[in-house]
Amino acid sequence: MLPLFSTLCAITSICSILGVSIPKSASPLLHQPSVSHCLLSLGGRDLDVEVAIDEPSREAGLMKRRSLDPYQGMLFVFPRPKQVSFWMKETAFPLSAAYINPAGRILEIHDLKPFDEQPVSSNSSNIIYVLEVACGWFSENKILAGDLVIGLPSPSLAK
Repeated sequence: MLPLFSTLCAITSICSILGVSIPKSASPLLHQPSVSHCLLSLGGRDLDVEVAIDEPSREAGLMKRRSLDPYQGMLFVFPRPKQVSFWMKETAFPLSAAYINPAGRILEIHDLKPFDEQPVSSNSSNIIYVLEVACGWFSENKILAGDLVIGLPSPSLAK
């Protein structure tokens, strides 16, 4: 099942990069034209994530969603490392966010409260990825700062 899923993720990503439309019915998570999908692995656990690679998709994030399945998330990819800040505007459910460096190492994990518009800034200015998942997912799966995320897309795709 995993090789098939990985192949489907790759095809979806290529279609997104080439600008080929995929019907919304093909995947409930593909609701934004500039968002692709990929499969990440953390501590032996797989996550199906949407990948936000441009400013509009990063700004929209998971806003206005009603929920997030346990093994799904959103990966925000930035074109270059920087200090990041995330908030929960129009997000009705709690999330956990991992701030990740260019080498794929989780540097920080923060829990975010629904509708909280107070930004949660990274301590590091070397963040190029942010991974949002259901609140508590990292702790439930024993994922800690210092752990490696496998399968991250190239930051060169970010706009």
